[in-house]
Amino acid sequence: MACRSTDKAEKARQEVVKKIKNDSTTVEVWKIDLASLSSCREFASKWNANPDNKIDILYLNAGLIAPNASLITSEDGLEMTYACNVLGHLAVIEQLLPSLALSDDPRIIFTGSSGAKMSTLPDHPGSNKRTPLRDAWSIGSYVLNAFNIYTDTKLLLAMVVRELQESFKNHPDEKYRNIFVANYHPGFVKTTISNKDHYGLSSLLSIPVDFLTNRYAITPEVGARPGLYLGSASIEQLPGGEFWDENAEPASLTAQYDNEALRRCTKLYYRRLRNLSNIIPPMGYDKGKQAAVMVALFIGRLGDLHVLLSQRSDFLSSYPGDTCLIGGRKEPSDVDVEYTARREAEEEIGLPIDYDCVRYVATLPPHLAGYGLSAVTVWPIVCLITDRALVPMLNEDEVQRIFSHPLESFLSHRPDKLLLRLGHLEDESDAYHWYQAGTVSANTSLRPGETQ
Repeated sequence: MACRSTDKAEKARQEVVKKIKNDSTTVEVWKIDLASLSSCREFASKWNANPDNKIDILYLNAGLIAPNASLITSEDGLEMTYACNVLGHLAVIEQLLPSLALSDDPRIIFTGSSGAKMSTLPDHPGSNKRTPLRDAWSIGSYVLNAFNIYTDTKLLLAMVVRELQESFKNHPDEKYRNIFVANYHPGFVKTTISNKDHYGLSSLLSIPVDFLTNRYAITPEVGARPGLYLGSASIEQLPGGEFWDENAEPASLTAQYDNEALRRCTKLYYRRLRNLSNIIPPMGYDKGKQAAVMVALFIGRLGDLHVLLSQRSDFLSSYPGDTCLIGGRKEPSDVDVEYTARREAEEEIGLPIDYDCVRYVATLPPHLAGYGLSAVTVWPIVCLITDRALVPMLNEDEVQRIFSHPLESFLSHRPDKLLLRLGHLEDESDAYHWYQAGTVSANTSLRPGETQ
């Protein structure tokens, strides 16, 4: 039993132990906070310390509504409901896949909600780094759209379940292909999710919800029945990736699932979730002195990845003529370090701040540049240039030329042809670009299709 509140978990553990007939069964309580990526990793690391640990059924039940404006941001800087209800689950699953693969009949079962039927999602995840969904609207201490955010996360969860099942079905490693994934609505259950007494004045708005819950809701034991069915029924009877209602019947969550645009949208959301769940948050850095560089990748003629590099202007006071990645210091107006990298790329080489043409891939662990009071935390932002019609426009005050080199060369301690001496490129024989052959100089005006 992995729970955020170990006190509540211990009470539940004792109740379970009383009902178990087999004295050899062990019930343990481990701590985890699904809203914290570091907590998810710590839990998984503890579990994976024993390579023989096997998981037959993984129930993922955590969920919250956050109506208090002071509690809407996770320790990772994400919107709290989204972090707990969706992202944390995915982070745990990715860490526990080897243990699931040891089972002959592995199953992942999510507790969803029919509230997902009340929500719609944009066709493309937003650029807000806190959440790809709608963010909180607050008046004073109360979040006006807390329930809407909750239903958004439940719809996103249902989409993720479908995508998970599809990815397992087509997984290159055969041992993961028989993992079953399901998402079920338990019904209107009497739980503590609406108990917000600790939220202060905003808790007053939960009074009518508490009244309806106490009067009409079913018990948790009854609400758990669909999940028990999904965990015990013959796998031949269970279509994977489905949303199941409180009667343990496959239910149509939304007609939008028949829409090709939504299926494409699902893959975009899923990719963003995968990127986030794999980020290892750095510990202890000065948030006041930050910078970002863009590791801009594009696909070459042979399908290999190339990295975009620039040569600094000879007129700059610092590091003139040096080879570098595009980037610069984070401005107070920048919403995050990804935007910093995008803004700098636009200013230096004319790369548009377009999240479709230049797609976000990942944020790598930061590096410390400089010493003492002048030290700056530099964040590498990996992006993929997908629009081959883009043509660079160099800012000659900062950049005198750009070029590229195969990514593979940077993954070796002894690159074959990229020879750097005092920051200058000595050999450009492998330079190649998505827009043309050759290099682009600041004093050269090029149109699409032209070469230097």
